Amino acid sequence: MRGKVAVAMSGGVDSSLAALLLAEEGWEVIGFTLHLHDEGDRQSGDEVESRRCCGSSDMIARARQATLKAGGRHHVIDARREFEALVIRDFEREYAAGRTPNPCVRCNTWLKWGFLLEQSREFGADHFATGHHARILVDAGGDPALARAVDPLKDQSYALWGIPRARLSKTLLPIGEMTKGEVRDLAARHGLKAADVPDSQEICFVIGDDYREFLQQRLAGGQDAELARAFEPGDIVDADGEVLGRHAGIARYTVGQRHGLGIAAGRPLYVERLDREERRVVLGDGSGLLSGELQAKQANWVSVDAPRDSFPAGVMIRYGSEAAPALVYPEGEEGFRVVFEKPQRAVVPGQSAVLYGDEIVLGGGVITG
Repeated sequence: MRGKVAVAMSGGVDSSLAALLLAEEGWEVIGFTLHLHDEGDRQSGDEVESRRCCGSSDMIARARQATLKAGGRHHVIDARREFEALVIRDFEREYAAGRTPNPCVRCNTWLKWGFLLEQSREFGADHFATGHHARILVDAGGDPALARAVDPLKDQSYALWGIPRARLSKTLLPIGEMTKGEVRDLAARHGLKAADVPDSQEICFVIGDDYREFLQQRLAGGQDAELARAFEPGDIVDADGEVLGRHAGIARYTVGQRHGLGIAAGRPLYVERLDREERRVVLGDGSGLLSGELQAKQANWVSVDAPRDSFPAGVMIRYGSEAAPALVYPEGEEGFRVVFEKPQRAVVPGQSAVLYGDEIVLGGGVITG
């Protein structure tokens, strides 16, 4: 036996197969599913439930079946309070401030490699694993590095930049060397219930994928006056300040947005800026979306020591984007500035800037401007 490994089990095909592969490698598997929502607060129906990753009864059953097939024990951890405090409240605050957050990054960093990893240690687990499509590469000196998955279409390394470096050596990502098709085929051969479950595409806690309605219900008219201001009406203006129309709250918009603006201008218009203080949505022809550089804070250097000098890197500014060539200028250990070789479109505050050295994730940070 190689030791005990805690596996974060969502009930999806990736984490289900990950548990089985680890058991075949000689690990003692302990499966953990996070209970993040009460089912009474969720829509019912197999199609909706199958696309979520928040611990519905169906997903828990699939996770338990996979864990038992791996010869392990399965536990459900109540993380509703932690998820609310660390992920949902941050989601609300960011939108209320005119930024566009990435809750998956936050969940991975604070819930999975934070809260859940700490909980798993109480069960004697000395390693931690998930079904993310990414890899851990170890150099000749034994130092680990986070790397892209083999399957470029399913690579999730972008969302993992926040993993504390000290925890990377105890992290296992067993499906990073496989394509999604290989994962599903192998899961089916092993009789896993999750083999044909569709991939989750939406924000797991936003039913119907309408984040605006979610925020409206949570914030508008609430006790927190600052957050409620995000749904106060204001002007939609052009770059010169000319009023084009009215909006029902800046939290309904994101930088780069084109559709759903409610403005008939006879030409394409894009959200180029959100002015929280004046509650204005600023539109333009898109030229104002080009940025030659960005600033990032909350930096984490997942695969390398915090650099002191500038260095070249490929920089991804949103999930699924191409890594753009750039020079990175560290600003202390918790921030950096990126200067792109070519201006990039829609550098959105609140999203992540993730730095790559070829296939290695060097680190990342949250875009502030």
